[in-house]
Amino acid sequence: MKTNINKQNFYKKLFNYFLTTPVKRFLFNLTIKLDKNLYSFFFNFYSFLYGKKVKILHQKKFFYTTNNNMSWRFFHKNQGLMAYSDGLLQRSLKLKK
Repeated sequence: MKTNINKQNFYKKLFNYFLTTPVKRFLFNLTIKLDKNLYSFFFNFYSFLYGKKVKILHQKKFFYTTNNNMSWRFFHKNQGLMAYSDGLLQRSLKLKK
């Protein structure tokens, strides 16, 4: 029984390393290079694929992010993707540490 669990963990790690991680990196790098509305679309697509509830919207010069009852705005795409891709709650917990 323990051997099956070890094999399953091994296959899951292989799957994540060779498929999930490269796809995540590709989407991350693609999203940063896009402009305004396309950035918002791919950010939201990225969030959907990875089960995050955070969404962003571009209006005028800012990107607005919402997650449940919280909302925030940012200007720089790199900062927004790195800081808010896991959601506002996770970002606030990181800042409190």
